[in-house]
Amino acid sequence: LDPVYQFSPPLLGAGIRGPNPPILLNNSLTFGAANPPGLLEQYFITGSNQDIPQTWMYELKANGPIVEWWGGEIAAAVGVELREEYVEFRREMFSPTTEAVQPDGARVVKAAFAEVAVPLVSAARAVPFVNDLRTTFAVRHDSYNEFGEATKPRFGASYRPWRWLMFRATSGEAFKVPTLSDLNRPTSRNPFNFTPGGPSTLFDTARNEQVIGSVINITGGNPNLRPEESVTRNYGIVLEP
Repeated sequence: LDPVYQFSPPLLGAGIRGPNPPILLNNSLTFGAANPPGLLEQYFITGSNQDIPQTWMYELKANGPIVEWWGGEIAAAVGVELREEYVEFRREMFSPTTEAVQPDGARVVKAAFAEVAVPLVSAARAVPFVNDLRTTFAVRHDSYNEFGEATKPRFGASYRPWRWLMFRATSGEAFKVPTLSDLNRPTSRNPFNFTPGGPSTLFDTARNEQVIGSVINITGGNPNLRPEESVTRNYGIVLEP
């Protein structure tokens, strides 16, 4: 369990307005305890939170050289994958009146992938200004029970004019889905009240003014999240003494 060390706004507010308010800012250069033992602890939220993820993966793959040709040895890798993901939410931190209960999450992902590396020129061919030249190509197909299917490729190439100098480049696409916790984590709603001259202040930078009144702080998962797609390109130079 992850213990929660967080103040309860109603309890802390009542303590501040009480006859013996706690000291929340302490001068570390002074000696002695700022508060009597156990004073601050009575304002903490009691309980614990847990997100309990679990993943089961089954994979079958093979890799190795497949053929020898003019540029060298062509190698390949292929495989299939089945992944089951689960998450369980255990909450003691908030009461049912402030937290919306959402179901635990489950996901099944099926995938297949392949990659091939093709040397075009090797040092054995003694080509001027070409110590090594090779390319790689990979593709991955994923099928999600809640987000459909996606097929994404990746390309790469490297060139060595001499043994100690290499130029390389890669280009690929990615498909990233939200985690089960991002989608399904229980949502909590915590009200805060800000008054002129009160113990806490909130400044609205968009309106350039201090917030006065009630504000509800909402945290938790968002079931409306969608997958992210991206294109990544990398270029580099490698020097090897």
